[in-house]
Amino acid sequence: MAKSKKPTLIEQGYHVYMGTTRTINEQNQPLIGYDPLIGNLGEPEGMIRGNVTHNVAEGGCGAHTIIYISLSQLDQPFSYTCFGCGKQLSFVKVLSNPPPSNIFHLFGDESAREDIVLYGLLIFNDNDVIKAGEAFEEFIFDLGLPHKTRFHSKELFNGKAREKTVWKRFSEYEILQIAKQIILMLKIHRPMYCVGIVDRHTFPKSMPSGNSHEIKILPEHLYSLAFQAAIGVIRDFGLLNTDRKLKLWADTQKTKLDYWGAGRISTNQLYKYENITPEKIVGAKPILLDAVDLFTYVVGRVKSSQALKNQDIYKDMCEFINPHVGIGNWIP
Repeated sequence: MAKSKKPTLIEQGYHVYMGTTRTINEQNQPLIGYDPLIGNLGEPEGMIRGNVTHNVAEGGCGAHTIIYISLSQLDQPFSYTCFGCGKQLSFVKVLSNPPPSNIFHLFGDESAREDIVLYGLLIFNDNDVIKAGEAFEEFIFDLGLPHKTRFHSKELFNGKAREKTVWKRFSEYEILQIAKQIILMLKIHRPMYCVGIVDRHTFPKSMPSGNSHEIKILPEHLYSLAFQAAIGVIRDFGLLNTDRKLKLWADTQKTKLDYWGAGRISTNQLYKYENITPEKIVGAKPILLDAVDLFTYVVGRVKSSQALKNQDIYKDMCEFINPHVGIGNWIP
């Protein structure tokens, strides 16, 4: 039996603007979310299919509702019944979207547990990336925190570390709820999240490196393998082709390690694939690096075999993230 070909991103509806809709309120603010798996095939003739999110950040229930809009309804008032809570919701106007850009931004960050190492890539279309970053910053500011406050997961999910930050007035439970709302809010901007996972137990604890020299294998050695596994996922989905430009924004590491046959080098030098290399970051790191940090932190907690406090909340967040996973384990 012939092996079926995996559909491309476009065939699956990723970042397809035709076939989705958005709405605005009287302040010209977008109020609609998108499901990246919406397709534009099979709609009734003369209709456009969309997916409205009853946005939690706007006081909604977070549910997605499939809607169909006739072409004559574009630029007209629109109302629908929420699939989740049953409320009747109204919008001032339904707008069609601009053509998709061929530029995609990949925000990358690593994470490690005792049993696994991860590298996550949070991907936004060029048409969405600025608004996603602005929405993230505005969400944090609306919590009563100073402008440009960052969201560093390792600090905020650790009580002692959080006490030394401007987030100290929030409890652990409140931080978890805030994280959940951030994930839901960012999903409105149609990201795709891919993550490479390496099982540390599949690797030996050390490996020879010539002249009877042994190199102890640390999590930092495996980050590049997890990165390659994540890149492999987006390659399999069809995003790597000459028609698209990919810009990689990586959270840089200062760590230098001994690598086999390469000497002592920085782990950052291994975050590359064909013509994809990290962009040079001037000034403050992009706020969406905090987003991929959160996504990867959450997925790492759920995918690890270690005991997990607040397991149900983390699993809910992981489900919202909907990670596409690539495996980069050792094959002796």
